[in-house]
Amino acid sequence: MKRISCFFMVILVLIAVTGCNPNTHSDAYDVMFEKQPQLIDDGVYLKGNRIGTVVSNNQDTVPIGKLGVSIDSSFQELMRTNVVFYKSSGKLQLATVGGYGEPLTKETKILGFGSKASLAWFKTRYLLKNQAVVAAKRAARLHQRATTP
Repeated sequence: MKRISCFFMVILVLIAVTGCNPNTHSDAYDVMFEKQPQLIDDGVYLKGNRIGTVVSNNQDTVPIGKLGVSIDSSFQELMRTNVVFYKSSGKLQLATVGGYGEPLTKETKILGFGSKASLAWFKTRYLLKNQAVVAAKRAARLHQRATTP
């Protein structure tokens, strides 16, 4: 009987710590795509090294893609206003645009690209503008379109 009560106590503590919804990740950043990205791996990568995890893939915003991305604590300093993501070989890759960015808040929406080529086109197209600001505005517009009924 003590085993069962201990088991239930552990379950209750885990539910209290993680919250009631297992798909809720308060430490996740929202990455917005023009189209829902098809990923074969739930990792987030930078130069071949895994730096985080895709924690949610919101299919409700179709055709606009929205991913929840959690970055490992040792790589949090990379999360700045100049960060973008792109899909490469079915994996999510981190990249930067523009110069050095300010620290990113969890509420800020991040722009994602369907390929490295589309990221390169974005950089070329906005060569003379502040690319980080353009990317942030575009991600915010995608998020607004995805959440507006």
